[in-house]
Amino acid sequence: MEKAKAVLGNAVVYVEDPQFLIDNTDAVVIATAWPQYEELNYTNAIVIDGRRIKKAREAKIYEGTVWA
Repeated sequence: MEKAKAVLGNAVVYVEDPQFLIDNTDAVVIATAWPQYEELNYTNAIVIDGRRIKKAREAKIYEGTVWA
């Protein structure tokens, strides 16, 4: 997160708990393959998955993108 802050500054809101974001946003875009994203609960979320996170396929609405 510190690297992102160095680039983005205060232009975004930083949150330590990704599950909190999933539970409190309209939709989730997954753009990184960090392993901790495999452990989250997506069942009530709308997910646009650009990284093939298997657990995200349990989402209420799921769309995988950029599959090669």
